[in-house]
Amino acid sequence: MPTFDERVAFLEGTVTEHGKRVDELPALVAQLDAKADKRFDTVDRRFDTVDKRFDTVDKRFEAVDKRFDTVDKRFDTVDKRFEAVDKRFDTVDKRFDTVDKRFEAVDK
Repeated sequence: MPTFDERVAFLEGTVTEHGKRVDELPALVAQLDAKADKRFDTVDRRFDTVDKRFDTVDKRFEAVDKRFDTVDKRFDTVDKRFEAVDKRFDTVDKRFDTVDKRFEAVDK
């Protein structure tokens, strides 16, 4: 069994070693903090890159939307032209109906 002095010497050695470790903690925490900051900076840059990509995609969609709006206007113009042509055909049909009625009246 160790003597009292041996026990005290062992405890003093252990306390001294723990003290050294505790003295190292601030430096280790600072290193960990620096590593965490670097990681967060990297993540922030990646998010910025992704945001820029989304902005680019959004601009492309806006351009496509404008193109569709232009095409829609063109189709509206074409639809109006067809409506005008339909009205002309209706007028021609009415004239033919009138002419047919006159022929029927002459034939009676």
